[in-house]
Amino acid sequence: MHARAAWVLNLDAEDELRLGRAYTPRPGALAAALALRDRLTALIGDDAVLVERGAPAPSAARGLPGLAWCPTPSALAALVRAGALVEEAPPLEVLRLVNDRRFHHGLGERLEGARWMIDEAKILSTVARGRWLLKRALGFAGRGRLACGDGVDARAFVARALREDGGVAVEPRVDVTLDVSLHGLVERGGRWTLGRPVESEVRGGAWRRARDAEPALSTGERAALLTEGDTVAAALHRAGYFGPFSVDAFRFDGGFCARCELNARFSMAFGVGWGRYPRA
Repeated sequence: MHARAAWVLNLDAEDELRLGRAYTPRPGALAAALALRDRLTALIGDDAVLVERGAPAPSAARGLPGLAWCPTPSALAALVRAGALVEEAPPLEVLRLVNDRRFHHGLGERLEGARWMIDEAKILSTVARGRWLLKRALGFAGRGRLACGDGVDARAFVARALREDGGVAVEPRVDVTLDVSLHGLVERGGRWTLGRPVESEVRGGAWRRARDAEPALSTGERAALLTEGDTVAAALHRAGYFGPFSVDAFRFDGGFCARCELNARFSMAFGVGWGRYPRA
């Protein structure tokens, strides 16, 4: 059984995490979420009441469990104004900490050559040779990244990342043959549950659809991914986080990277890999 809920689909949550109080929801943010609603049915159900930040609250939201893609201050405030029943959420500083790519890199690298870098000269020297992918501290749906190689000038991207984020993720650009993810939920007391691995179709860093990954994964790949799920869940709890999370991984010509990203929030494939939320 599942409970009907009121949802804020703040898919731009990373912008709020980066800007804090200076953040203003982008016009059209709900329209963008609505365009993806059909892909999120496995998570929110087809009976969800959507709440838009900065817009009149739908009366149908009153008294329903109030949930957000990521429980940022603007999302929680919108749910409260709508009269939804909002559960306790991690503080903004914790959300920012665990979604920052520095946190992911701090858990250890799973792709040889990947690292978080803070020296501009060393970054530019590294990406001047070979194929590299640069990522900002906070990004989503393929934003905040730059593919380097073939004469791409990374100076402006790197300078802004260092100025605003204090560093940049530098990763070898490999030919991915399989994108997978694992989803879980960390409870307030520190226990966690993991879902089943799912295979995702990703284009340009943006998610398209997902299906069961069990037939595609080897025994070793599945074990490595589940180990990362436990590692990430334990680290999130130590950092003060509780709630949904996901671990992204991929297979490439040179092997299997069991963790290339982590998201401490809901994600597009969460409903497929873990199930609809909340459970009654």
